Amino acid sequence: MNEQGGISVTRVGRAGQEPATDGLIEVAEAECWSRLETETLGRLTVVIAGEPHTFPVNFGVSGGATAFRTGPGTKLDRGAADRASFEVDGYDPVAGTGWSVVARGVLLEITGGLDTLSQELQGLPVRPAAPGDRSSWMAVGPSQITGCLFRNDDPDRHGVVNSRRFWT
Repeated sequence: MNEQGGISVTRVGRAGQEPATDGLIEVAEAECWSRLETETLGRLTVVIAGEPHTFPVNFGVSGGATAFRTGPGTKLDRGAADRASFEVDGYDPVAGTGWSVVARGVLLEITGGLDTLSQELQGLPVRPAAPGDRSSWMAVGPSQITGCLFRNDDPDRHGVVNSRRFWT
């Protein structure tokens, strides 16, 4: 482990199984939480009938958990008490730098929960962008959180990835 830009980093692969790709730096847990706190939109993935289902959700972070509001449907009916992952990414196409954080744990319904953490999470200013009733609260209490920073110095990185050039 070493220091890079004030951040403690470890040079291991994303899953911790092999050496990191050049330009990919795994970050410490505290930095992962700091990154999550800067964003409001992430992706929740749950497995239903053996297939992964991914949903964009507006979320908040507190007490080592991510929380979001939802309505009747798949997440509430089929995802509660199941294993889930939650991911948030950021990317600057001009600088070629980005980051990714993935939290893995159990998805829990916390609507009406009386414990301190459930109350704290339900007090977050989460504003769903999706229309409809979103009065139920769910949270991912992760058993593992990992993150990485990356830089792409390839001068062709602006190619197809930068769709703005096709519309200007």
